[in-house]
Amino acid sequence: MLPLGTLNHFAKDLKIPLELEAAVANIFTGRVTQIDVGEVNGRPFLNNSSLGIYPFIVRQREKQQSKGHGKWIAFAEAAWRSLLRYSPLYVNLQIDGQHEIADETPFVFIGNNRYELSGLHIGERASLDAGKL
Repeated sequence: MLPLGTLNHFAKDLKIPLELEAAVANIFTGRVTQIDVGEVNGRPFLNNSSLGIYPFIVRQREKQQSKGHGKWIAFAEAAWRSLLRYSPLYVNLQIDGQHEIADETPFVFIGNNRYELSGLHIGERASLDAGKL
């Protein structure tokens, strides 16, 4: 695992060094650990899977960054563009084939284990092997 993403949540949660040289050295000196693999519509994922406005914002942010904009300026531009083009999703969510939720939403985000949603640790996960989506 090399930290080549924008925010590197996955690498941070695995305690992998964010500097590329140290991360490469970690391949040889680090530890092996097991993590959960999630699945959405038959497609596996390690970190998260999302539909709707969130992946659109990510694609737009990457496009702005490729034009030389910094991470946060690119994010602001991407969020603005996304809000102008926003169209809600209608989702039907089944959990373990039983509980069903049907509603309209701007996005669906499925994370591999529990993300912190508040405080100083927002976006972090205490575990990647708790067996939870």
